[in-house]
Amino acid sequence: MGAIKKNKLVKRRKLTKQDWLKEGMRALGEKGIESIRVENLCERQNVTRGSFYWHFQDREDFLNGVLSHWMEHETYGIIHRVEKLGGNTYQKMENLFAEANSGKVDFSAELAIRLWARSDKEVARLVEKVDEDRFIYLVDRFLEMELSKSAAVQRSFSIYSLIFGEAMIRRREGPANRQKRQWACFRQAFDGIDIAHLIEEF
Repeated sequence: MGAIKKNKLVKRRKLTKQDWLKEGMRALGEKGIESIRVENLCERQNVTRGSFYWHFQDREDFLNGVLSHWMEHETYGIIHRVEKLGGNTYQKMENLFAEANSGKVDFSAELAIRLWARSDKEVARLVEKVDEDRFIYLVDRFLEMELSKSAAVQRSFSIYSLIFGEAMIRRREGPANRQKRQWACFRQAFDGIDIAHLIEEF
């Protein structure tokens, strides 16, 4: 009898709104947008629907929350942390690249959102805005290095493509070798720019 009561207590554990959004990101990354159903989410966390509806009006409200969570944590949150760390222009870009490759960014959810955007115009517009905001941040850093606009755009594309390529391509490679290669590729985007006095070794 005591065991039954204990199980009921576990089922009634309180989840915050952030707990739900993080679970939504995990579910999205694992199985895609079709897996996001209220009953599925409740089952994954072993709670009743009441817990879900305490924080969200319906599935659409929840999905909007997941998208906002993705924008804030995977874009503006990263930029904020990079700016807070400070340093020179090149060091900020190093810190951004390090953050993107730290394992904190959920690239599985990122890919799922991009696949979702192919069938939802609103999500597509949101993804476009996120890409543009991320891209502008990189371009502005290169402009601070007194590059032309066209050169800044080209080099920003190289870094942005590198970040996503590293996340999506799977290969057998030791962590130390992978990190060394990543940073070598990153620094190629700065060829011809005098950054020797700015580099921090990783």
